[in-house]
Amino acid sequence: MKQLFLILLVLSVVIIFSSCSKKSSEVIVSDGKSYNFVSDKNGEIASDSAGNIIVERQDENGNTVTEVLTEKYLIIDNNSLKTPSYDYEIPEDFELKSVGSDPLIENKQGTIQFNIMDKTDSVSDFDEYVSDTYNAAVASGIANSEIEDVLISNIPMKRFGLSMQDDDGAQLESYAYIVKVDNRVLMITVTSKDGGITDVSQADAFVAEIDFNS
Repeated sequence: MKQLFLILLVLSVVIIFSSCSKKSSEVIVSDGKSYNFVSDKNGEIASDSAGNIIVERQDENGNTVTEVLTEKYLIIDNNSLKTPSYDYEIPEDFELKSVGSDPLIENKQGTIQFNIMDKTDSVSDFDEYVSDTYNAAVASGIANSEIEDVLISNIPMKRFGLSMQDDDGAQLESYAYIVKVDNRVLMITVTSKDGGITDVSQADAFVAEIDFNS
């Protein structure tokens, strides 16, 4: 299943205008660079007093140095994902497809995609962002429902439906969720191809599996 370039383009248009031991797991930051993070004496991810994680990298002389990571990041540790705003366990029949700090997860049948995008750095007003994003989808002819207020895992979100075709002409049905949690704004899309999901309750169930750091 091809990545949903049309959805991401429409949503991006809105943005344009308006003592530690080593642990060999990957940290991907927003520019695509990767680091290793380090663990504390309890085996947890080490962080400073402000909660920023500590990573290690190679300097220009080939020496390993540690630094505090303050930008948007995605930690990949086997099938576990950790970011500043949520943790997520990738289901057994899904795999990580993305490159960068916003994960794109797809099932092995190629019928469901699950995308989690951190839009915090691009959003100044949450309600305005929701409205502009939805209006962009309407203008592009892909919105197929009104904006709804929903409560998932006791967290209020905005949700609306999208419908389009991929490059091969296959019909794609998608649900977009926008949520503000711990002062970060996330855009989540659950997209179905060839009947991967049959109704909105199944899409909601995917979102409910995210462990938000609220």
